[in-house]
Amino acid sequence: LFSRTLANITVKADHVVIEGLRLHMGVGAAVVVHGNEVTVRDCYISGTHMGICQPDEVKLPPHETPGERPITPSNRTSRGLTVEYCEFSGAPGYEWCKKGFWGGLYAANTSAVFLIFGGPRSVVRHKWVYDSSQDHLQPRGNGTSSPDDASEIAYNLIQNCGDDTIEFDSASPMNLRVHHNVVLEGLCLLSVCPVMGGGLTVDHNIFYNSPENGIRSGPWLKLGTPWGKGLPTRGMRLIHNTVVQPQGVFQWFGKDQRYENNVLENNIIYVAQSQPWDVPDFPLSRHNLYCGRKIDPQHMPELIHADQPFVSLKPIDFHLRPDSAAVDAGAAGKDYHHQSRGKAPDLGAIELGDTWEFPRPGPRWATGNEIPNRPTIPASLPPKWVGLE
Repeated sequence: LFSRTLANITVKADHVVIEGLRLHMGVGAAVVVHGNEVTVRDCYISGTHMGICQPDEVKLPPHETPGERPITPSNRTSRGLTVEYCEFSGAPGYEWCKKGFWGGLYAANTSAVFLIFGGPRSVVRHKWVYDSSQDHLQPRGNGTSSPDDASEIAYNLIQNCGDDTIEFDSASPMNLRVHHNVVLEGLCLLSVCPVMGGGLTVDHNIFYNSPENGIRSGPWLKLGTPWGKGLPTRGMRLIHNTVVQPQGVFQWFGKDQRYENNVLENNIIYVAQSQPWDVPDFPLSRHNLYCGRKIDPQHMPELIHADQPFVSLKPIDFHLRPDSAAVDAGAAGKDYHHQSRGKAPDLGAIELGDTWEFPRPGPRWATGNEIPNRPTIPASLPPKWVGLE
């Protein structure tokens, strides 16, 4: 089943389960998956350049091709990958990035990535990933729009990333739903740069850059594509998310880009610094709350502007106040995965009257001090929000 290459384990068979292992010092990756229906669960991975890699051959149109370049598919090598209850440490990458070493780490190719994957029917859940200097997760498209081949990233604690916490980057349809994750601390909390094949839904997640440990002035959302206007970002939905950036901004855009058929709706975005949207082909729905102590309503006049809607900011309690502007302010959309309790859906990840349910992440055998040097949860975030209470 396994062969030794530049990895701890290379899987070349179908229907394999890797369970309960400590994987350390894989020169390339801890686990390389070439088989179908492979499960990696309850494993702790550290000291590797990549945690789990599902190789693929990505065929992109050449940059030099003039005009409207066609989107070509990616050839996936495997399907049915399940990664659950795993833990990954890329320490000390995040702390080095905060000290200004990001460029050196990136240029030296010493940064760490937990998961590079993209085959049909992939499931990633209940993991705890932290302290990397590069992208924690790099999901790619699975090449199909069939509901039977849809993939999911759910109920993960993704913490302390010196680059893009999740980078979605695919020329083929992603066919992916990302929901009920907590993204905690990072340079960029969500990078949809680019999603050329569409088919991405990001809903009901909490994004929090704490005042204690977050990177200053980082964006929640990064958009753009290195291929310019010929390959636009298209077909993504960012809905019912709660974003709290006490030191950061809403978005960062690449220049000279194009966007088609994208939806940003029913979100709460609390940021420290105000900025204009200024993207005419990516219109914003008015069903978003844009708030913060220094927000200028003229920067995004189409959005709702009001005081912060949460029960508390110190410590943070993401539940809504009954009198907040987020209550009954949402739009009911097809496949928004949201059940309204009032006249209309509430904005953000948590409907008024609901509670945030988040199972404990990481290996189920690690109930005490079996795993050393885990990062602390910032004092402003009660551990119940990330399943650690």
